[in-house]
Amino acid sequence: MGPSAIQEPGFVVQTLCMLAVCGTTINNGFCCGWATLIVALEQDTRTNVSLDQEDIQLLVTVGCVFGFIGPFLAGGLSEVFGPRSILLVTMLFPIVLWPLLAFVPLRSVIWAARIGLSIANYIFLNITASLSAELVSPNIRGMLGVLPLICLWSGIVAVFVLIRYLSWHLVCFIGACPAAVLMIALFFVPESPYWLLRKERVEDARRSLEILRGRGTDVNNEFESIKIGIEQQPSYTFKDEFSQLFIPSNYKPILIMVVVLLASNMTGYFVIFLYAYLIIPEIGVTDFDPMTAIITLAIAGFVSSGISSFLLDRCGRRPLLIGSALMSAASLLAASILMIYPVLPGWSVLIFIHAFVFGTGLGSNTVPTVLTGEMIPTAVRYIGVAICMLAIALAQSLLAYVFPVMVSNIGLSYTFMTCSFFSVFLAVFTWKWVPETKGKSLVELQKEFMNPRSQRLYSRISICKQSSKAGIDISPKDLKRLTDIALNAIQEEDKNITRYRQRSKIYGDILQEYNRNKSSSI
Repeated sequence: MGPSAIQEPGFVVQTLCMLAVCGTTINNGFCCGWATLIVALEQDTRTNVSLDQEDIQLLVTVGCVFGFIGPFLAGGLSEVFGPRSILLVTMLFPIVLWPLLAFVPLRSVIWAARIGLSIANYIFLNITASLSAELVSPNIRGMLGVLPLICLWSGIVAVFVLIRYLSWHLVCFIGACPAAVLMIALFFVPESPYWLLRKERVEDARRSLEILRGRGTDVNNEFESIKIGIEQQPSYTFKDEFSQLFIPSNYKPILIMVVVLLASNMTGYFVIFLYAYLIIPEIGVTDFDPMTAIITLAIAGFVSSGISSFLLDRCGRRPLLIGSALMSAASLLAASILMIYPVLPGWSVLIFIHAFVFGTGLGSNTVPTVLTGEMIPTAVRYIGVAICMLAIALAQSLLAYVFPVMVSNIGLSYTFMTCSFFSVFLAVFTWKWVPETKGKSLVELQKEFMNPRSQRLYSRISICKQSSKAGIDISPKDLKRLTDIALNAIQEEDKNITRYRQRSKIYGDILQEYNRNKSSSI
């Protein structure tokens, strides 16, 4: 952590707020040990719960499938009640369901807990992706934006360490503890200033931004920039956001992120932990304890995510994502070849799998999370992030279902080789299509996907507003007309060029009036 980051206004406050928000993904990490936990539960003779391999596979898969519900619940409810409020309520899921599983280990409770926790997990991913971008300053957004993944990896490390040394009852009960602590912490986190401005709660939004940037910090420039951006993308309900998806400047970044997230999650990093009980024995390492191998893999992911948080705002998103994707592909391909041609001892395969997990945590797993919060336009923030989370759920449910089938039919080596293809694809796609977002405000990133005409109109509105604040006489009526013209042009973009030209003539008249007012004021 460099001194420039610590000197950023409100760094301590933003870090604490992000720890409270992103700590919710600890529950996601805990659920990565679900299959191993259920195997321990099933082997306990006191439970009378009978589950075969197919049942465990279905439990793992169904969690990802029901995760489809979470993003749209999060998007719709966040638009009405605010993202922080929904995060608070969702914390009740792990607080209730983990102890319920510990004390009432019935088959029906196992299914209910799996489904409920999966829905909560995707709500956590959805909201943390939005709040990670909206609460944090651009200069430290990369570093703090990785916190959801660091917390997720810490949950993975914790659950496998606990399973190794404690009974499954106690592990389930401990699963509720982070949620209980974080629920209290979330009461002290301010609501997103972007959401407050969309709800026209201007003073609350300013107060929220002042808290986040530190008391006594001048937030006027940043606040006005956010406000102008919100005005150019007016407030829509979650339902109305669907119609805004057809605007090129809105759907282009969403499509890019959907492809990135699909490729990232198809690389297979998460199934290593979901099916750890199946993969580690398949590698053939006889002189290494399987549970110790799983724990060291989780530690490798945790450490690399921490390193990623320091590199993101220094190296940029694109280089880190491309480099880590290529590292992951090479490591997994090397592990596959060594399993097919065992010219080296079995532990060498395990080393390459560790390198794969390390490379994934370095960028392939972390950077897409940061980009999701940064690239989705404000006008379609909730529906856009929901679609991105839906892509994650789709990739994870598909891979969770087909992975054990592929292992049983073509073997672990060729399954890993197939997954390495997606890492290569991710690197190529990032190089070709993903823009660099380092150090840019959300408003600046939003403008990048507008066509040149909309960008010019957007810039002129900003100039007019700044000139008005400087004392140049521009009537509110003219300013409103100019804003409406630009807004319609942004929304319609290349549609109906005749109407656009008519509006451009009116726009020219307004500019002439503006120039006359400027001359008279001078």
